[in-house]
Amino acid sequence: MDGELAERLCPRCDTLKSRFPLSNRTATRHGVKTYLKTHCTDCQARQKRVTSHLRKFCTPPPAGSPCECCGRSPPSLMLDHDHRTGAFRGWLCRTCNAGLGCLGDDAEGVGRAMVYLNP
Repeated sequence: MDGELAERLCPRCDTLKSRFPLSNRTATRHGVKTYLKTHCTDCQARQKRVTSHLRKFCTPPPAGSPCECCGRSPPSLMLDHDHRTGAFRGWLCRTCNAGLGCLGDDAEGVGRAMVYLNP
């Protein structure tokens, strides 16, 4: 592999991209582990611009504020936003932010999880 992969469909923009460059490399005891990007370079750059813009204009909550999803008060909160529209949604703990992302970052994914949990 010359540092790049063959054609893949970007799940974010639904575009067939000819190359997905390698993302980051981490040294391990047995060598270097390479993590591949999950989205195309264009989508990665767009996402970085959106979060950068939101961080400039959304005032972080005071220290000790609760997560807007679960109500717990973690040491720090993360900025949550809609990945499709770029709209700010609130400040969440790391667990809630990751959970929503894993469920597809939308109401349908959360709904499917609810159906699963409440048969």
